[in-house]
Amino acid sequence: MEWLEKAKADPKVAAQPLIAIVAVAALGWKFGYAPVQTEIAKELKKNKGVQDQIKGLETAVANIEDIKIGVAEMRKKWDEVQALCYNKNEAHKFLQDLRQIGRDVGLDIKNITPQPTIQKTFDTLIYEEYPIKIAFSGSLAQLGIFLRKLEKHPRITFLELPPIIPDASGVLRLDLLPSTILLSDQRVEPPPPPPE
Repeated sequence: MEWLEKAKADPKVAAQPLIAIVAVAALGWKFGYAPVQTEIAKELKKNKGVQDQIKGLETAVANIEDIKIGVAEMRKKWDEVQALCYNKNEAHKFLQDLRQIGRDVGLDIKNITPQPTIQKTFDTLIYEEYPIKIAFSGSLAQLGIFLRKLEKHPRITFLELPPIIPDASGVLRLDLLPSTILLSDQRVEPPPPPPE
């Protein structure tokens, strides 16, 4: 109580406890509250960075699913293309198929002669064109049926037709040059993507 009496008489004495309280509050703010606020701001920035990383990963995961679907579709299309072509080890089947189609339509096949393969490229695919020379004789109707069956054949076949001129008896004697596509026996997988 004595202090209260002195404080009433002298305002300087009353100000000392207020200065001490303000000083304690300022020191508390400076050493207690302000560092915590700074830490909270740092943690919020880190949290924002982590949230951005999570969003990036979510986007990447969504893209991975799209990429997987795209790869599956490309593999399906590649399998369909392979079904249309002969593999290199199946080249003899092309000869057998040509001979069988000729027999089916009644052509008199004189000779079937494989020609040298021609290596070609399409984008990154390397393949071979395999031409065959067929010497035969038959009627125009037989040739037409042969060509139609060759067109309907499930494998890709190209054909170069020479001029079609029958001899005096109406029999055609000519050489056809059908060819097909031979794919490599080994399937080459694309390289894996580079590590991130």
